[in-house]
Amino acid sequence: MYKAVPGDIIDFEDLRVERVTNLQTVADVQASLQRYARSKLANILFARALHKHLQESGQDNIFVNCLNPGTIGTSAATDSAAIPPWIAFLTSSVVRMTSIPVQDGARTTLLLTTDPEIASRKLSGRYFDVGPLAGKFWYGYSWDATEAKLSKAARNDELGETLWKWSIDMMKTAL
Repeated sequence: MYKAVPGDIIDFEDLRVERVTNLQTVADVQASLQRYARSKLANILFARALHKHLQESGQDNIFVNCLNPGTIGTSAATDSAAIPPWIAFLTSSVVRMTSIPVQDGARTTLLLTTDPEIASRKLSGRYFDVGPLAGKFWYGYSWDATEAKLSKAARNDELGETLWKWSIDMMKTAL
């Protein structure tokens, strides 16, 4: 489930992409986690906005959803040179003990993208959350991941539209 973090907004005027090379303090780590949380918020907002735009253009046979596959046992959280060795060790230890195997994490995403029920139930613009022992599959996705489980920011269609327009502008600039 997406949970809000303090200052949970996306500042479209200040989206500098900087490579962090040194996470030595708790504040640095917290700021890094907030950036990650905002990126997840952007995933949800964009999926909802894309769904809306597809529906408005009559494209009702394209299904757009987003998924929290859970904590996957990869080294993504510890591969950065910016992470001090002691944090990398602790993080990798916790991830090993609590994460979903990589193959099951990939399977969750594949199931969501290929399940015929998505089309038959016309499920689009939704947020799905992994649910071991819940939902359709072991390490599958949960049908009960409803709008009510989204934060107020993630349900903010105006913010989603702002992200949509910003994304279009950035693509025009790049192309």
